[in-house]
Amino acid sequence: MSVSITIRNNSKFCDKHGLTHVDQEQCLCTQGGEAEPSCAYCRGSGVETVRSYPFELNVSNVNFVALWRALGLVVVENDLCGSLDARTIMAAMERSDMSTMQRPYIYQTGINENGEKVHAEHRDYGIDADRVQSYRTRLAAICQEAERREEEIVWC
Repeated sequence: MSVSITIRNNSKFCDKHGLTHVDQEQCLCTQGGEAEPSCAYCRGSGVETVRSYPFELNVSNVNFVALWRALGLVVVENDLCGSLDARTIMAAMERSDMSTMQRPYIYQTGINENGEKVHAEHRDYGIDADRVQSYRTRLAAICQEAERREEEIVWC
């Protein structure tokens, strides 16, 4: 699962101002060129329209909790939806040490098909410095735009 952090009414704003990015892709329901008539994604057309918006940050549930805790913001277990004023989040970013989000990757040793020991990196359990910086940069841009629009930050 994941949590999307964005600006309240972001999709409407982006649609209205031509900021929405639209891609059309062959739907995964197509088999041998035939689309599934009852497909919820393409409605039987075989073509799925994927819309993306600027000022959105999508993170895993685990990384969201780590981010919010690093910022000193309240995390309600089993309810990862909410809203806050952008200034509150910006203030939290200014006073926090987001490097506390960093978690080491877990490395495991295994045996390959030739019987040799190999190390496998499991990225699911780590957040490196680059990822932390990316979260900080993207969240700051979302907050600045939210302030400009006079809208709240929402997540769910």
